[in-house]
Amino acid sequence: MVDLDLFSEFIRSEVGDGAVNLVESFTTTDLVDKCFEEGLLIVTWGIKPWHYYIHAKNNSIIYNECIVSGTYKIKNKTKKLSIIPGNELLKWPECLEKEWPTICLEGDGEKIVLSLCTYSGSLGNELIPMYILRRSEEDVENIEPIINYNFL
Repeated sequence: MVDLDLFSEFIRSEVGDGAVNLVESFTTTDLVDKCFEEGLLIVTWGIKPWHYYIHAKNNSIIYNECIVSGTYKIKNKTKKLSIIPGNELLKWPECLEKEWPTICLEGDGEKIVLSLCTYSGSLGNELIPMYILRRSEEDVENIEPIINYNFL
């Protein structure tokens, strides 16, 4: 999840305008750490199952339990995040030509707590994974992304 304008500008300043595999750059350089420190990127890697809902906690929602949480930094001026699947970052900046779903991020503060929760659904027998984003004005002491989690 990124503020696409801010993220694009930063990536262009770091790697230039040419085609680049951002997944490779994230895993072989300090580029992902720079994005985290700049408050430009909320990423989860290796979550199974990989289908899930994303919900900004701007209002109430009922869920069963939160299994794991990550802490991220986001620029205070960011009010909307584009949701881009990680595989699309293999062909940067080509993925910018597509329209991505967005999520509104209300409130102020640079701290984002992203929690992976479950919801039983209306029948009570299906398990629906969902991410809940909560923005806070608390200080961001450590950035701790959610990496390689299997909740099944």
